[in-house]
Amino acid sequence: MNDSSLLLLPIEILYHIIDYLDISTNFLSFSNVCTYFRAICNTYNRFQLDFRAISKTNLDHICQLIQPENALSLILTYENKTSGAKRLFFSLFNIDQFTRLLSLSLLNIDEDALNTHAVITEKMYAINLTLTKIMTGVAAMKSTVPVEYLFRHLTKLTIDVDQEWSIECVEFLSKIIDLFLIDKITFNPDLNLKFIHNTLNNIFILMGLAYNLSTLAIHPYPSHDGIIDIENISSIIPCHIKYLEVVIKDIHSMKVILDHHEHLWSRTLLAYSDQSIPWSKFVDELVFRKNNFVYGNPIILYVFGLVKYNVNFKNI
Repeated sequence: MNDSSLLLLPIEILYHIIDYLDISTNFLSFSNVCTYFRAICNTYNRFQLDFRAISKTNLDHICQLIQPENALSLILTYENKTSGAKRLFFSLFNIDQFTRLLSLSLLNIDEDALNTHAVITEKMYAINLTLTKIMTGVAAMKSTVPVEYLFRHLTKLTIDVDQEWSIECVEFLSKIIDLFLIDKITFNPDLNLKFIHNTLNNIFILMGLAYNLSTLAIHPYPSHDGIIDIENISSIIPCHIKYLEVVIKDIHSMKVILDHHEHLWSRTLLAYSDQSIPWSKFVDELVFRKNNFVYGNPIILYVFGLVKYNVNFKNI
C-alpha cells in the first residue's frame, strides 16, 4: 500500500504549499480535489490575491470561494482587457470586508478609478501605483483633486515610472497621499534617455516632501539599466534616508554607493553578476574596504546570477 499522499501531510505543510500557488490554481484546482482540500483553502488565512491575469468567467467562480478576511494582499489592474473583471469584483465585494488586508496594488489606475473607489484608499497602509494613466492626464485633473487625502494612512509606496514625471505630477501625488506618513518608497524607473534627468529631479522633490521617509529602494528595470547610470541614482538619495537598497550592475556602481552617503545607517546592494563579472569580485572589493577603511554601519551585498551570495560587511 502506498502511503505517500498529500492527504497525510500535516496541515501546516499544506498551508506552505498554498503559499506558492497562484489564485487560479488554489481556487479552480487545489480546492476542487476533495472536500478536505476545500476545507484547507477555507481556513488558509494569508492569501495573496492577484487578479491581473484572471478572466471574468474564472473570476466569477473564484469570488464565490473567496473569504475576504483571509486575504493579506490584493492586486487589481485597470487595463481595458480586465475592466469587466474589475467591475465584477467590486459588485461582489465591499473593500471593508477585507479586514486583514495589508497591501493593495492598483496597477494602471486612472483618475476615475481613484474617485470611484475612494473607500478603498481609506484603510491602506501599503500600495503599489503604476501611474501611467494618472500622469498622462494630470493637467486635466487639477480641478478634480479631492479636498482631503485619498490615502491618509499610507506608509509604504511603490512607484513604477515608465514616462517623464513633471513637477505637476509630484504636486498631484502630494495631494492624494499624505506624504508625511510615508516611511518607505520603492522607486522602479523604466525610462528613455531624454526623460531621465527631469524625472529623477522631480522624484527627488517628492522624497523631500516625505519628511519621515527612512527607507528607499531603487530598482531600475533591466531594459534601461545601461542608461540610468549610478551617478544619477546616487544624486537623488536624500540626506534624511537611513536605509538604502539599490541595484548595482558593476564594481564601479558599488564604489559610488560606498563612497557617498555616509549618513546612511545601512546599505543593501543588489548585484546581478554574469560571467563577465564574477561574483567574487564584489566580495573582494568589500574585503579590501574593510581592511583599509572604517565603516560603522552595516553593508549587505546580495549577488544574483550563477550564484546567490549574501555577505554582511560586519561579518567579513
